Amino acid sequence: MTRDRIGDRGLLITLCVAELVCSLEGTMITLAISELYRIYGDPVRVGWVLTAFGIAAGSSAAISGRLGDLYGRRRVLLVLLFLAGLGSLIGASFEDLRLIILGRLLQGVSMGILPLCYGLVKEHVEFSRGVHFIGVLGGVYSFGIAAGLIMGGLILDYGHWQQIFLVSAGWATIAFLLVLILLPRGARQHKQGTRIDYLGAVLSAPAIALMLLSMTEASRTGFASAAPWLWLAAAISLISIWVLHELRCEDPLIDLRQLKKRSIAAANACGLLIAAGPLLFSLVLLPLLLQPKWTGVGLGLAATVAALLKIPANIGGGVAAMFAGKAATALGPRRVVVGACFITAAAYALLAFSHSSPALIALVMVLFLAAPVCLISAILPMFVLAAAQERASEAAGLHQVCRSIGNALGTQAIAIMLSSASVQNSLSGIRYPAESAFVLVFVYLSCLGIAAGLSILAAPRHALGMSKEVD
Repeated sequence: MTRDRIGDRGLLITLCVAELVCSLEGTMITLAISELYRIYGDPVRVGWVLTAFGIAAGSSAAISGRLGDLYGRRRVLLVLLFLAGLGSLIGASFEDLRLIILGRLLQGVSMGILPLCYGLVKEHVEFSRGVHFIGVLGGVYSFGIAAGLIMGGLILDYGHWQQIFLVSAGWATIAFLLVLILLPRGARQHKQGTRIDYLGAVLSAPAIALMLLSMTEASRTGFASAAPWLWLAAAISLISIWVLHELRCEDPLIDLRQLKKRSIAAANACGLLIAAGPLLFSLVLLPLLLQPKWTGVGLGLAATVAALLKIPANIGGGVAAMFAGKAATALGPRRVVVGACFITAAAYALLAFSHSSPALIALVMVLFLAAPVCLISAILPMFVLAAAQERASEAAGLHQVCRSIGNALGTQAIAIMLSSASVQNSLSGIRYPAESAFVLVFVYLSCLGIAAGLSILAAPRHALGMSKEVD
């Protein structure tokens, strides 16, 4: 353990500042989605502002930890902070939606920061204190989400929406300088002849992008056109190549062979479904709260007010995650996950019938969406790590990839469904999602909640060796 420049407290502060980059960049833009609908008038294209981030996040989360082990976690962390800051500057400097999406793609690499921070804690801090540090990092991440919503709301209410990117760029710069100046250099484990599975790391991202392009084309031209089928065929072909490569590789970066274990397969399937649906409640409820009342479905709230309604959800979710271990021990992990999935399904079914009250939406977000989803997210890695044994890091990386894929696919699916029916202002020509589009999304999210609950039933009852997991 080396702390030649910095003590334990300084290390923790530096890592917390770095970690806030990914939580802020992933959150602040959410409140601007309705504004982007107004500016660009195309919910599907606007959806790529979020989808691009998810695609990059999946690849970054999968490879950053491994690269940090080989070449030094501090060095890789600096690279990620630089790229995230560059993406923010691009988003702040250009109004072309394509360049904004490019900026979001670069911002997405920031999601590799969190696993690097965990590795740096293990590298520099004794185990007894390291456990506390990791808990603090998890809490700071949740705080960053809430802070991002507040700052994003204030910027939208009192400034230009692209100033969101300026805040992100400034914070990434501060984090970069702190890491560069204060964080000690760690040991590198790279050895001559070490081969890194770069092909497996990057091949999944374009495959997901092609699949999303097929969905976008289908929303514009319909499935009667050849274009969406060609994109889909290309995506399936690339995914097949990626799977075959990973299965044949002696030392794959993402070990798909882990899916042979029931616990890992069930947890990954559940994680993908949750990330593709119930986890994305902010993408539906915040635009609903912000959308003008003249649309017949929007509640017309100011961005800051909408963000304040969301903050209790972040707090409730954080509290639920803190008690995930106790709940899993007392009731059985599989039972808790199934119950939480079905609660989210019931909540979305309720919103499909009643979505005109800000108080009701806030209550549902806190008690029946954020808390159950965070509980699920905290327990699913337990299944993976318990079954993975000595290959725990690779299994955790695969789980993160599955969640990122689900997030990217779900984000684009929601954008397409929101564009399925719209209302238009006769004077300005601005179009917003109609009520039927929101109802369609709520039904979709409810169905995925049920599917996620059923998928985890494939895991063994005693997957974690807990005796309470009985019928």
